[in-house]
Amino acid sequence: MPSQKLTTHAPWNEAVTDEQRFGNLTGDQQADVVVIGGGIVGIQTAWLLANEGKRVVLLEKNHIGTGDSGATTGFLTRVPDASIASLQQRHGTEFLTQLFKATRAAQKNLFERVSAVEGHADFVACDTLFCGAEPNDPAMEAEWQAIQHVENGAEHEASEIRIRDEGKFHVRKYLLELLSLPLTKGRDWVGPVTIFEESEVERLEFGDDVLVFTANGSLHAKQLVVAMGDPSPLFAELKHLIEPRLTYVLLADYTKAPIGDEIAWDTHDPYFYWRRLGERSVMLGGCDAPPGTKFEKAPLIQLKEFLKAKFGEPADITHFWSGSLFETVDGLPYAFEHPQVKNVFIAMGLGGNGLVYGSWCAEALRDLVLNRENADAELLQPRRNRQEIAGHRSTPSPALDKGGERIFLPFAKLSEIPDAKPIARTIAGETIMVVKMLGRYHAVSNVCTHAGGALCDGSLQNEIITCPLHGAKFDVTTGQVKGPPAVRALRTFATRVVGDMLEVEVGVTNETEVTKQTKAMVDPFIKWRIPFFVAVSLLWIAELFTQRAAFVRSPLSYHMLTASAYTGATLISMALFCSAIFLWFPRTAGWWRLRRTFGVSGVVFICLHVTLVWATVLKWDLNNYLFSYNPIENPMLFGSLAFPIFLAMTLTSTDWAVKKLTFKRWKFLHRFVYLAFPLMILHYVGMKPDLLKSWPGIVLISTSGLALFGQLYWFVRTTMQRGFKKSTVVGLVLILGFATLAYFALRGWKVF
Repeated sequence: MPSQKLTTHAPWNEAVTDEQRFGNLTGDQQADVVVIGGGIVGIQTAWLLANEGKRVVLLEKNHIGTGDSGATTGFLTRVPDASIASLQQRHGTEFLTQLFKATRAAQKNLFERVSAVEGHADFVACDTLFCGAEPNDPAMEAEWQAIQHVENGAEHEASEIRIRDEGKFHVRKYLLELLSLPLTKGRDWVGPVTIFEESEVERLEFGDDVLVFTANGSLHAKQLVVAMGDPSPLFAELKHLIEPRLTYVLLADYTKAPIGDEIAWDTHDPYFYWRRLGERSVMLGGCDAPPGTKFEKAPLIQLKEFLKAKFGEPADITHFWSGSLFETVDGLPYAFEHPQVKNVFIAMGLGGNGLVYGSWCAEALRDLVLNRENADAELLQPRRNRQEIAGHRSTPSPALDKGGERIFLPFAKLSEIPDAKPIARTIAGETIMVVKMLGRYHAVSNVCTHAGGALCDGSLQNEIITCPLHGAKFDVTTGQVKGPPAVRALRTFATRVVGDMLEVEVGVTNETEVTKQTKAMVDPFIKWRIPFFVAVSLLWIAELFTQRAAFVRSPLSYHMLTASAYTGATLISMALFCSAIFLWFPRTAGWWRLRRTFGVSGVVFICLHVTLVWATVLKWDLNNYLFSYNPIENPMLFGSLAFPIFLAMTLTSTDWAVKKLTFKRWKFLHRFVYLAFPLMILHYVGMKPDLLKSWPGIVLISTSGLALFGQLYWFVRTTMQRGFKKSTVVGLVLILGFATLAYFALRGWKVF
């Protein structure tokens, strides 16, 4: 067997590369449902809910399909990842019958979704072989006695049980293609799932609604779905429901694969499982064990020995990777509404066949979110194992940080820290790993930023440590990512030696380059503010000179006020058009501060315009302003109604205002833009229609038209997606009201 450096990720990543395809969550956003987790459960739950007309946002802390879902072997089996005989003994035959009925239906639905995606995700229909660890294995007889009553068509021969109508596929092709599948609700097209990658949830707040916070943004939603492999970082009270395990897989090449198309596993403890990939390769997994297990014989060696004994010597072994499993007491998953926190729905404990069981959980979560009856929901409740869930308490990070004060705490005696061997300890709530290299001490977080693996259990070569879960690599001296699937750097800690003790600083962290980049992403427009304001000023000056050239006899103050009006209205129109662009192209949503700057700058020019009008035209005389209460005769009334709305929006266009008002009240206030914007258009059309024939007028009409089109488009699209609601009625009243008003106004001004 040739010796070579093994690829440390699943082969799915070669056809569908690990890269960021969706932007980061930035700013303040809204959704009906927020889904946390971009794996098999999260993606399917989000897609199913979007098909029901829900406005869904999915958050993934890494990249879509790069967690445990992307490390699977692609088995699409409805058979539980547990002894069927034990399940029958634990829960009874009736439970087992209902279980197989439910998972058979979920598998059928999954197959239908797979058949709908482009290329069908390399799907292959096949049988399952459940094999004895040895000839005439007595355990197989007990399994057959249990399964023959609940699985029609199952066959038993010697130490082998065959189950028909199963399958296998390319998991990452399916997950990515599903997200691009058109969503339908009846005959209406509905909006896609909005996805944000590299957006780890840092904090949750609960009330009537749910508030979700990431490093660079926040989400306000009515309901929350948690589809993480291990939700305990956000809900510590759930930790006792699951036990983590690692599983190991290799891919071996043969001249011709010595097995058929079946997916298979055996009764070894822990069991081995295998399948064919293409015509030449065999995928073999096994050696499942809790994290940190010290093996007498390394998993790769165990898998090689089993492979050679079972199938013969391969030509080459090309891949070796690991994945994490989270198992419940009985090996079956949970999907339930949190009993202590309203509007929070959780799936966990998928075990070793999470693809079909993940699809089952996704359908159950959809029905729970929609408050829809599901006959099989009881099967997925933790109470089937008599497990209780304590109340949830939202607690801040225990790390000490007092306004940047340098706080050092003891980590270990110097004599306890070996050379080039990591050790980890929990200090002030932070699990910190220290590595001594060339006489220097380096401290980083012991928690892998990809899936939470304990880095101290991984392998260290020079300064690079490899996570034992999925093979992510980090530089222990800087925290930088050196290999996928991780995308975010480790937190780093300063160290100092005091006597014979090493201390680590927990009050202030070193800032890696990745951290700097992350901070910069909070405001991607920050570097362009000066050029932006220069460009806006040049626009105003250009409009001023254009009017000066066209109307030589008018005073300069008049040209200044009209140039200010056109510049301000153009910028406000651009701000509204940005909102539509963000919805059309979600990756651009990170530029939300650009939209804010457009709007605020526009209102600044409008304020200048209003001041000049009162000072030079109205001469501060109210009678000059109120010469008529008919807005068609006095279009200034339209502008007077719009101006205080724009001013109120500008004064609350700060992060501080959002926090003080609460996002719900802030959003309500800013919805009045849909009233102010048409009033602004009626104002500038009615005041001086002739000015609209100049290039500033053409620019203003064009940007206003684009903004109106974008807002109307998304109003119609949202109505089709969500159906008629109170907000829809309000929107229709505004549209019809302004259309009628515009008709009579334009006729009165003899525009047509």
